[in-house]
Amino acid sequence: MKYEFWDDFIVEGREDYVGIWQIINRLNEKFSQSSPKEILLMAIQAVREILETGFIQIGMFEYIDEKNLKDQIWNQYIDSIINPIETEWDKLPREPNIGDIAWLMITKTG
Repeated sequence: MKYEFWDDFIVEGREDYVGIWQIINRLNEKFSQSSPKEILLMAIQAVREILETGFIQIGMFEYIDEKNLKDQIWNQYIDSIINPIETEWDKLPREPNIGDIAWLMITKTG
């Protein structure tokens, strides 16, 4: 895989969810001279890369009642998943942070 940080995130994903913001932070650390647009493009490429492996799935938490959240996996083609990530990112007045856009969740394969 092009992005070397995936092994760390797959290990972390066995115990917790991994947020899009964590990918962004890792990219900002590694490519500190990159523009926000370049970071967006790399993040999208990285998410696509890991989704193609089948080790990680993506989704978001939704309230099932007033107090309880449940993860809702986005069971779609990868392109159908990537487009909303870009759209939601563009709506934010800043780079995504904790809880923004989507979470990555380990699959049984991962």
